[in-house]
Amino acid sequence: IMTLVARVLTSDSFVAGAFILGMPPWVLAFFVCILMSIFVVVGFILQKQAVTRASGHRRVGDIIISPRWLLGFSLCAAAPLVGDMVAYGLAPMSLVTPLCGVSVALNLCVAPWCLGERLQLRVDLTATSLILIGMTLTSIVGPKEEINYSPAELLKLCLEPA
Repeated sequence: IMTLVARVLTSDSFVAGAFILGMPPWVLAFFVCILMSIFVVVGFILQKQAVTRASGHRRVGDIIISPRWLLGFSLCAAAPLVGDMVAYGLAPMSLVTPLCGVSVALNLCVAPWCLGERLQLRVDLTATSLILIGMTLTSIVGPKEEINYSPAELLKLCLEPA
């Protein structure tokens, strides 16, 4: 199944579909990554709410078997899996991977509001700012297109002296 998904995501028609929307594929990949970060943060919030309101639900260690916790887990695990495959099919890894840092910034903004957690301004804002600066610089400097090599070309490149 993963091979089939990889073939679809790397096909020319899939990448051309981004141009039908009127944007380069890497821009669509950027928005997919942001959406997946939102799913992750909402999933974490649902899981935390399930743990703090766990009365009457079955526990397996620290895991609460409740619809809220399972929905949160699904948003954290399943949704980004599919979204990241789509993003990696549209843009190079050097552009897509740093965008996972958006989850940290979103969590910093949303957790105090939804969960009533206290924000440690000096530590949290400094760390999140550094993550966002690194994520932004890495994404800006990284290539927007990737070079695809055939197995024969890769072998030839490996055998060439440095």
